[in-house]
Amino acid sequence: MKGIEYLILRIGLVLFLWLLTSPVVLVAILLGHYFESHEEYKNLQWTLLPLVFFYIIGVPWYANKTAQYMAFDKRNFFDARKCVDSDLKLRLAFLPLIGHWFAPKVDKKDDDGNA
Repeated sequence: MKGIEYLILRIGLVLFLWLLTSPVVLVAILLGHYFESHEEYKNLQWTLLPLVFFYIIGVPWYANKTAQYMAFDKRNFFDARKCVDSDLKLRLAFLPLIGHWFAPKVDKKDDDGNA
């Protein structure tokens, strides 16, 4: 039964998150058409590709992890979202160039409490 609950949650969350974030993609499409029609901005079209890529890949991953926490760990939506956000932050911390933005902060104090 948990497997069926998980599948239903996953499909529902993917659809919900795609609907919730669809304005971002619509703005990207409109910007793409704008960049294409203006010669001076034609070089900026490639900047929209990562946005669309993360939309296609990121939303199902986020929904999948959220559904796992909700179905198997019996968390509500908001607690599951917090867990997925911390998972995402941990994964992003290992990326080169941007990982230091997501790395956990380390206290510079030793065991005695001295700086």
